[in-house]
Amino acid sequence: MYSLVQSARIKGAAGEPIPNPSRALQRLDVEFRRGEFSLAAAGPGTGKSLFALNLALYGSMPVMYWSADSNATTQLSRATAMLTGENVRDVK
Repeated sequence: MYSLVQSARIKGAAGEPIPNPSRALQRLDVEFRRGEFSLAAAGPGTGKSLFALNLALYGSMPVMYWSADSNATTQLSRATAMLTGENVRDVK
């Protein structure tokens, strides 16, 4: 843990906003910041994984996307459909 003085000295780029591709979140003043942990929490089947994948694909920066609840085929199908505009069922 750092003191306030240490935090100010070593801050660097930490805390700076990172690109947010969602206009809806921008209108709500939702920001994701460098060096912070952000968590999307909601009930099952509400689109959390799809939301996170959308941010990863269109966030204009390198990311590590990890999904613990979907297999590789599901994630690849979703990502391909998002990038091509095709229907997920057709992509599968």
